[in-house]
Amino acid sequence: MKIYVVGMPGSGKSYWGKIWANRLQLPFFDLDSEIEKTCGNSVSAIFNEEGEEFFRTIENQTITKISSTNNFLMACGGGTPCFYNHMDFMNKNGITVFINPSLDEISNNLLKSTNERPLLNNEESLPFQLKKILEERLPFYQLAQFTINSPQLNEDALLNILNLTAN
Repeated sequence: MKIYVVGMPGSGKSYWGKIWANRLQLPFFDLDSEIEKTCGNSVSAIFNEEGEEFFRTIENQTITKISSTNNFLMACGGGTPCFYNHMDFMNKNGITVFINPSLDEISNNLLKSTNERPLLNNEESLPFQLKKILEERLPFYQLAQFTINSPQLNEDALLNILNLTAN
């Protein structure tokens, strides 16, 4: 089973992905962390030093490499679905799940986070930045096979989806 979790930065992809992977006894991959291991640098540093195009190339290589294995749950980067036809690739190769909390929840998560976000770097304009990014990315996220909205986002959410698809 290959499961790809997509959504906005700060939506909880890594948080919930780890929980769900553990419940399903699947290896867990955080795509951004895998890229950082490959490059020996943070995502922010890669964006700043090498540029987004370089990052997206490495991202594509990394998702392709991980996807060659059989069983995993992957938390994708927020922009992953928007490049290299990744949504088509992920939909053909596994199950795609869009985590869709409210922008307020995302904003609160990002403000609590210690991670640097290359495209979200100004706390004062964070709500505006998030709204703009969501407008650009939502058409890609909506290509996911399943969506989990805030009220349903819990430890059992993915298991409930998988049980529904099995019946």
